[in-house]
Amino acid sequence: MPAESTLIRYVSISAAAEALRQIANRETDHVLVMRDNRPAAVMLSVEHYRALAQLRELMRDPEGLEEMLRVHREAM
Repeated sequence: MPAESTLIRYVSISAAAEALRQIANRETDHVLVMRDNRPAAVMLSVEHYRALAQLRELMRDPEGLEEMLRVHREAM
């Protein structure tokens, strides 16, 4: 993923509707919603959600993760 895809925006709950539009239009990938100047929720693009779900599955299978890392090291 390009560096700009890891950019996280911080918005108030009142601004979250606009942030949701931006995520849907792929203008941003992450939005941290704030309530009373504290993190309250996170909105993610579908692509980032799927990537996190895949990472979670890899973490549940240590042998599969080791194999993936081995293949990656060999490719490098």
